[in-house]
Amino acid sequence: MTRSAAKEGALAQSESETSDASDELYGHHLRLLGVTKGHDEAGNPAWQVAFRDLSDYRKIRLCIWFADGQYSGNVMLTPCPKGS
Repeated sequence: MTRSAAKEGALAQSESETSDASDELYGHHLRLLGVTKGHDEAGNPAWQVAFRDLSDYRKIRLCIWFADGQYSGNVMLTPCPKGS
């Protein structure tokens, strides 16, 4: 999977989550921070795509991972692990 494909997948997922009224991120404003080579939550090589939640006063970082043309690990945005 290419870096740009991982970025496109993550942007589509973030759009889905922030526009779905049943999602906890509904209405939130997310800023793409970057796409880096890393590992998913299980330790498998994957692209990590990080966002900052500008609607949350804590400005938490949210991540999603892609490998081999698909989601790697969790298929939803989750808080990024510390130190990533």
